[in-house]
Amino acid sequence: MKTDLEHIIKACKKQKRNAQQEVYERYATKMRAVCRRYCKNSEDAEDLLQEGFIKVFKNIDQYNWSGSFEGWMRRIFVGNTINYIKSKDYEIFSQHGDIDSFDLCLANDDNHDNELFFKSGQIEIEEEVSVDELIAMLQELPNGCRVIFNLYVIEEYSHKEIAELLHITEGTSKSQLSKARKMLQLHVSRYVAKKKDEKAKRANWYLRVI
Repeated sequence: MKTDLEHIIKACKKQKRNAQQEVYERYATKMRAVCRRYCKNSEDAEDLLQEGFIKVFKNIDQYNWSGSFEGWMRRIFVGNTINYIKSKDYEIFSQHGDIDSFDLCLANDDNHDNELFFKSGQIEIEEEVSVDELIAMLQELPNGCRVIFNLYVIEEYSHKEIAELLHITEGTSKSQLSKARKMLQLHVSRYVAKKKDEKAKRANWYLRVI
């Protein structure tokens, strides 16, 4: 651990406001990305960002210097966002999967890049899809699919760990992950096709003009 960060953490343990501000400035962007990936809208993500930092500073004495401080913080933010979603609609994690069916869905952190979002290699990503656009697509998923995709692909939880965390079966976790991947691939494919169509129309307009 870097000496300056160690000094800042020790100051935070003494509830020093300037040290807390330093931690916020260092990690707000990364933690905001975590919240945005789990939430359906940016407003909830911002609320959870503030709430997450309050919990970090309230529980910072529990950080025992084993493992990275950022990783410790991240677990707090992930747990907080999941508890928020569960409190809103716990049935979304029932054994039957999402309340919204896959068919119904089909009808309707500058440090997080495309490779991180889909590092499983099972979703093809085009270069023209930005991180913000991917986050927007992820936010459109039903709660269960979105949470399980994040936990499995981004946080690298096992299906067993996810099942224990959400009180579901491993089979439900695997099913929701499969749905999430298919939905995201569909979103990406449609988005890329739309951009290519718009690009072709602009090119045709230019040719007509000249």
